[in-house]
Amino acid sequence: MSETTLFISQTFRREGGRLVADPQKTHPTAEAAIATAERLGARKAGAVALGLTGSMEGESWDEPEVLFRTGDLPPELDGEEVPSGSGYDDVLPQSGDGGEARTTGLPRPRGFGPEAEALAVEVLTYLAADPQLLELFLSESGLTPEHIRQAATLPAFLPGVLEFLMTHEAVLVEYANFAGRRPEDLSGLITHALK
Repeated sequence: MSETTLFISQTFRREGGRLVADPQKTHPTAEAAIATAERLGARKAGAVALGLTGSMEGESWDEPEVLFRTGDLPPELDGEEVPSGSGYDDVLPQSGDGGEARTTGLPRPRGFGPEAEALAVEVLTYLAADPQLLELFLSESGLTPEHIRQAATLPAFLPGVLEFLMTHEAVLVEYANFAGRRPEDLSGLITHALK
């Protein structure tokens, strides 16, 4: 089995006095994850960059390594390594009891339910069918075509797809027309899903 390393940036915002995790972003290099966490951390309550090494085929993953941190973070992200049992040590997929893939770890937004997940998969399919849109998505997410399957296993990947759509109004309108939806309805659904 070959090992791979994934690099993730995670930001946190304050909501009613508590820290809330934003969608994760995956990156092709540690430098890209650190740069993103540093840049976004200046506008957020806090940010962290993590490195995760292990095997996509098996259950063997090292504990995430904190590469960079700034600002206010959950207590479990204060150390150099993420402690076991913290809820952040399980970022990558592992085999469940039935052998099926499951993802846990850095949380999805509270409003991200099955409807939002289905929408994100539809949007990703739409983006993948258009080489220019896919290139834009990959460029902004820091992913390469080789890493997209690995990134898709992370809990915050699908919220990130919807976040991409929200930051590109023209793409949102194009997708809404394609899907036979009103752009304002789609925008409202996504805004709720990303809370």
